[in-house]
Amino acid sequence: MPRPAGKGSETVRRAQAAVAAAAGDGGEAPTVVSARPIQSLWAGYGSVYEAETDDEEQLIIKEIAPPPGSGVSHLRKLRSYRVESHFYERVAPHLPPDAACHVPQCLGVHSTLDSEDGSCGGGMQLVMRNLRQRFPRRASGLDEAHTKAALCWLAAFHAACWGADAKRLGLWEQGCYWHLETRLEELDDIGREWHSLAAAAHELDRRLQATPFRTLCHGDFKTENMLFSDPSGGKSSGSGSELEVAAYDFQYVGSGSGMKDVAYLFASGVQARLVQQPAGEEALLRYYHAQLMEGLRELAGSSSQGQQAAVIGDPAAAAEALQQYSYEAMFGDYQVALCDYVRWMAGWGFWGNSSWAQARARQFLGELGLAS
Repeated sequence: MPRPAGKGSETVRRAQAAVAAAAGDGGEAPTVVSARPIQSLWAGYGSVYEAETDDEEQLIIKEIAPPPGSGVSHLRKLRSYRVESHFYERVAPHLPPDAACHVPQCLGVHSTLDSEDGSCGGGMQLVMRNLRQRFPRRASGLDEAHTKAALCWLAAFHAACWGADAKRLGLWEQGCYWHLETRLEELDDIGREWHSLAAAAHELDRRLQATPFRTLCHGDFKTENMLFSDPSGGKSSGSGSELEVAAYDFQYVGSGSGMKDVAYLFASGVQARLVQQPAGEEALLRYYHAQLMEGLRELAGSSSQGQQAAVIGDPAAAAEALQQYSYEAMFGDYQVALCDYVRWMAGWGFWGNSSWAQARARQFLGELGLAS
């Protein structure tokens, strides 16, 4: 039996209020008996709580309470929370239940973030089932098994969402938090040592937007936003097949090349030794490509099975990609995506596998005809 927190517990009171708001006027909200804060949102925009109800339901509550503001960064954050709520309401319920792209089940959303310019204040509560029972582990500096499991998640998600209409779904028309349109301040901050990259920034962005092979990008696929299953016996075979991944934090989900997520994962989350040699990098990319093709075959086949209304992606676009999106075509998108991500880091600050990413970006700029 869970131990109820005292009636005066402010955390329990806030958690109960969030659950009640998300349940809506016609819904019956369970009683929260214990709760604890586990994380503060970036820049003081709210908190995340773990909670347990009187029927022993384990919940995660994301409470957004933005401070006053009006700048570009503030408005971007407000929009990101609206996007996340749209993802849980409009995309997550339609992901294939047997696919590897596990996400939290959202039990309710309540939002008063109605003003596009942020002038009306307000907040938001998202109530989700806690994933930690099925996915109890975290990992950073991913080894080969965990990297392949993460790539399986991306491939399944990208395939399921191939050709999806991000604008119709209320998502970012250009996914990923570093896309150029919202990061012009960082572009201005790029130092002289990266003048070639700064000069190529708009062309890189143009090429990314011009690719016909578009899907929904997670947009912030770092290890802090992943949970891993506990493989049988607590050991991994090294292939990644015994591990499963769940991902969360969909504030920057939107349209784009799936290679943006892959490049970000390699630059921020995997052990450097896995990608430092081109052969290792290629092996992981080919693994992702094989998994992507498998998922695209499933989406393309849904049209002949009368399942179009139940899918997010476009079966016709998936069928076309099966014929045209070769490994070589994908690698070209990857080159552009990695350079684009390094462009953002060059203005904001380097982290993760930065030495590898910088060296690769300089090489790719030359191969793309963008070095100066």
